[in-house]
Amino acid sequence: GCTDGDSCWRELLDNKPPMMYLILFFVAYIGATVTTLIQHNIFWDIMPKFIVIGGVSVAIMATSYGIARRLKRYDLLDVAWGITFIGIALASYGMQKGDRTEKDVQLLILVLVVIWGVRLSWYIFQRFRRHTTVDPRYEKLWQSWRGNRDVQVFWRIYMVQAFLALLVMIPVIHTNLLDHARWGIQTYIG
Repeated sequence: GCTDGDSCWRELLDNKPPMMYLILFFVAYIGATVTTLIQHNIFWDIMPKFIVIGGVSVAIMATSYGIARRLKRYDLLDVAWGITFIGIALASYGMQKGDRTEKDVQLLILVLVVIWGVRLSWYIFQRFRRHTTVDPRYEKLWQSWRGNRDVQVFWRIYMVQAFLALLVMIPVIHTNLLDHARWGIQTYIG
């Protein structure tokens, strides 16, 4: 086990080389996102909205954690994953400037995310209902954890998933908050 932050990072990177690449990817991804916002002089306009959208992600995951804790089924997280994407898409769509009637690209993206999120959550919810015990993957995951399992599950699973959902949705957030998103080759390809 690690006793301080430095040795925790060293242990993580030494023992799990693929994790190192994932961490480096997310650091580069966040850096590129912030750099782009600064270069286009929209950092201070976007960041407060991004923080609110992040709050939506955290609120959805925290609510699902509360329900999961009450049910004693922490694998409810899998159902909440699609709902979190929907919440992020709706929040970012609702924060647009200007006339929404001119935002057909953003509306298309919102509709697609909602359809996908509902389908994903519904499918996983059906699987969740069929089983009466926690998914064995989660049981295995927290077997080695020390301390209060409920606290560990909240921070190490639910809040990490809230953060990851936010990162995955950066392109949707970015498109929804743009004033000038138009139909183009990327729209047709994407």
